[in-house]
Amino acid sequence: MSSSTDGQTPDKGLAGNLQDRVFAKVLQQMVPSDYSVEKYAEMTDKRKDKDRPQFSLTLMSGNFRRFNARIGVVFVFQHRIFRVLSWDQPTHTFSALAVYSFICLDPQLLAVLPLVLILLFIMVPAFIARHPPTVPTMPGKVEPYTAHGGPIAPPPEVKAVSEMSKVGDTLDTEMADPQDGLSQEDAGANSRFSEV
Repeated sequence: MSSSTDGQTPDKGLAGNLQDRVFAKVLQQMVPSDYSVEKYAEMTDKRKDKDRPQFSLTLMSGNFRRFNARIGVVFVFQHRIFRVLSWDQPTHTFSALAVYSFICLDPQLLAVLPLVLILLFIMVPAFIARHPPTVPTMPGKVEPYTAHGGPIAPPPEVKAVSEMSKVGDTLDTEMADPQDGLSQEDAGANSRFSEV
């Protein structure tokens, strides 16, 4: 066994040299022969100046607020999933595990899942909001919930989103007078039907 003066064996020096040559050959094949660093730097500088808007704190803060408003739903969903999986309310966790078990045992139930979600998360809360339970007159007394009769609470009024309000205002002004888009004959026919 012979060793070199720098402490390396000749085999390791040869392997390192072989790696360098292979790496150089691969780079020669990947990089085009007419490649120049100056030309590449010039292309990136032109693209950077032309496509990017100027840096503005007001624009950035507005974009960040819009992003947070749109992504907030994801964080709410993540928080609810975390609450179910952390056993904060064991009944919710057991219910989620039961639904998951039924879906694993019979995957055809996935077709029914959207209807069940609409029923549980949209229709039932809307019904309870319109038909609130009666307040017990005596403390500790539980009165049964009756769903008969007309609605007690008025329907909720949905407010327009600030970004969409411009579109809504435009549509409201266009839809304000239905006679604007009708010809004279159609307007006359509509007025005859309204008189009857």
